[in-house]
Amino acid sequence: MSVERVAARDLRPIRSDFLGASVASGVVLVDGSASLDQLTVDGATLAALQLGRNANVSGRRVLLRKTAPGAPLELGAGIIVGSASSLDLAESAVDESSLTAIYARGQRRATLRLTKSSISRTQGGSSGQGLLIDTAAEVVFDEVHVSKSGQVGVLANGGTARLSRCVFSDNAIAMHVQGGATLRETADEAVVAQEIRVSPDTTFIRNGTKLGAGLLPLPEPIPE
Repeated sequence: MSVERVAARDLRPIRSDFLGASVASGVVLVDGSASLDQLTVDGATLAALQLGRNANVSGRRVLLRKTAPGAPLELGAGIIVGSASSLDLAESAVDESSLTAIYARGQRRATLRLTKSSISRTQGGSSGQGLLIDTAAEVVFDEVHVSKSGQVGVLANGGTARLSRCVFSDNAIAMHVQGGATLRETADEAVVAQEIRVSPDTTFIRNGTKLGAGLLPLPEPIPE
């Protein structure tokens, strides 16, 4: 499937009697592949772009803005990447999400690659997260700007990541690692399981603190 030059705004939530909750009103893909080019989703509920199980999506110039929570969940993510799915975006932006801008999750390996893109102004006050990496997720960020997260720019609850040439600015906490993952600064661009690798040329500007401490709470789990 190919989606080109599409703009969707102020989308109404869909109620699922099975889940007892609103489901994502943006772009949802399960068991398939898609290419996105110049897609804008403005005003979705729960997720502007959601990859369920076994979905593979690539895209460029994707703009996801103002995603609202879907009751009874408090989460309103710009992007959710689920089990055995992969997402590769370039020249894209996630702006004004509720609680979590990008949530890489699932019980089986989920992969996310973001290049020359931005994550900004995550809503939710002291709970706002730019990127949440869960146990089975693998994330690669290259030249990504993460800014103005109320709680933390990147929260790794386990999982695996490589962050190269990124910028963290104006976040309460730039990065926080828990759940058995290890934070390591290295120029080596290999992706190593259970390591959150950060390149020496990643920069930190005007954050409240560079690294968090303790155990941070996670959003309510989302049914897959």
